[in-house]
Amino acid sequence: MTLRDSKDAKVRGANVKIRTGRKWKAKEAVTEAETRLKHSVIVGVTAVSRQGFGMTTKPRWDTANEKGRRELVQQEIRQMEEESRKVKAVEMKQQVYDVLPSPSNLYTWGLIEDPTCTLCKDKPASLQHVLSACPVALKDGRYTWRHDSVLKRIEAKLDTTRRKKRKMQKNIMFVNFVRAGEKKDNQAECLGILGTASDWQMTADIHQRMSFPAEIAATSLRPDIVIWSQGTRQAVLLELTVTWEDRIEEAYERKKAKYQQLVEDCKQR
Repeated sequence: MTLRDSKDAKVRGANVKIRTGRKWKAKEAVTEAETRLKHSVIVGVTAVSRQGFGMTTKPRWDTANEKGRRELVQQEIRQMEEESRKVKAVEMKQQVYDVLPSPSNLYTWGLIEDPTCTLCKDKPASLQHVLSACPVALKDGRYTWRHDSVLKRIEAKLDTTRRKKRKMQKNIMFVNFVRAGEKKDNQAECLGILGTASDWQMTADIHQRMSFPAEIAATSLRPDIVIWSQGTRQAVLLELTVTWEDRIEEAYERKKAKYQQLVEDCKQR
């Protein structure tokens, strides 16, 4: 734009070619950005959500000077590139997250004739359906088995750790993350909150055999793991959820709300 719109006629007529690679060309990008900016003048500034008319203002293409137009084009091209990246990311979701030979994928690849789930006989057996959405698998306890399998590993590690003899820690230290390129300091093993007491007790809700410790609070709720110390009057509640990736935040909020009252009861006692 600096060369094309120069006030010097010789510079404008020099016909300088900007080499910008095979996948992206500056001249084409500028032309498209200018077209979008001219179209935005016709559309005007649109109100978003509950904004009133005139709440949002931005520079206009038709009233901007030469420098202002160059800045507008730069901003528009950045926005175009960001939109292109988002579209590419959405297109790659199938390549990154759903590549296992599920019946749904096998049907898409032309390897089988029917993608229907063999358990519920109702919906296509996509990876999400197989791992977290099949009603028959839920009724048969398959998801519970997967949940308990993970819980057993966590419970075994915690049980071994809590039984270790250790010196009492005054200040709780948690895992120190090391930035890329930095070296980890040679520190003693950090046990976090388990290092603040030596009388930890633990119970885990495996095969629905756990009842919440009566000395802490009276409740019918059963967190997956409860660790408590009578001497220091501390209690740790752990809840495991093996959920589908798209529902991690939803599951977190649901579980947090479920045990919020129990946490308050424990604090009061």
